[in-house]
Amino acid sequence: MKKEGEAEFVLQKIRVHPIKSCRGVELQESAYTSSGLEYDRKWMLVDPTTHKALTAREIPQITIPGSEVIDIPLDPEEKETKTWKLISDVQLFSSTVDGYILPFDQLQKILSAHCSREVVMIMKGPQPRALGSCSSPLLLVHLLRTLSVHLTPYSPAFFLRDAT
Repeated sequence: MKKEGEAEFVLQKIRVHPIKSCRGVELQESAYTSSGLEYDRKWMLVDPTTHKALTAREIPQITIPGSEVIDIPLDPEEKETKTWKLISDVQLFSSTVDGYILPFDQLQKILSAHCSREVVMIMKGPQPRALGSCSSPLLLVHLLRTLSVHLTPYSPAFFLRDAT
């Protein structure tokens, strides 16, 4: 129940971005995990040599959907991922994360052509995702109460005004 003087929050949309920096999808509902909304930023593109994460800052065209349909397993089984190459030195801004290189050559060719450079897609590895400013539930409540939400690439959830 809302107390006098408290702001009321209405969730209008749920949007996840399964591939980091690519166009998101709007959902009616989503599970919430310890690392944020389920499937949000589960995959990303990296440079195959340096293992640096590639975002729309470096490759603006990744925000534009291509004409190819990319079929990847949403929840691959552990026995399948055991055969995938795990890299533990992916540079994502100031963090180092791990990920499995998806072993689908045709996928990597399509993505590289779309990006006009060599890229590989990785799936989030077993290390927990580092969370930034909103990782504390108490901090999140405080931020919501003051309407001063600080968005970071590591936030477990993004709260945006409709005008954003």
